[in-house]
Amino acid sequence: MLTSYLDHITIQTSSLENTKNFYITLLNLHVGYRPNCDVDGYWLYHQDHPIIHLVTSNDDIENNQSHIKRHHTGAIEHLAFKGDDYNALIETAQKNQWVFSEHTIPDLQIRQIFITDPNGIKLEIVFRNQ
Repeated sequence: MLTSYLDHITIQTSSLENTKNFYITLLNLHVGYRPNCDVDGYWLYHQDHPIIHLVTSNDDIENNQSHIKRHHTGAIEHLAFKGDDYNALIETAQKNQWVFSEHTIPDLQIRQIFITDPNGIKLEIVFRNQ
């Protein structure tokens, strides 16, 4: 069975507020509805869809029976998001003093910005035809 898109990602973090602010600023997301859960966290929305779920890390979870307590899944090399304003993202990264790198794939008319979040997760922002 094929899926049509990635629904969301969940990030465990010991720096909840810093991580929330990073993604809000980087991807222009907003905090939205999140059902009652047994761990602290946020759902960050793009328009009306919660694409990033943030939860406190294992170190912050007192209840060892929590469904969130699990082993780290370190096999993912990076996450990619579609961007819509290359220059605006460069300005935002510089303003926030975030370290980033740029890459261009001329054959595909793609420009990329690579940046690492406060938890060490590598992100790629893809800009097509810009």
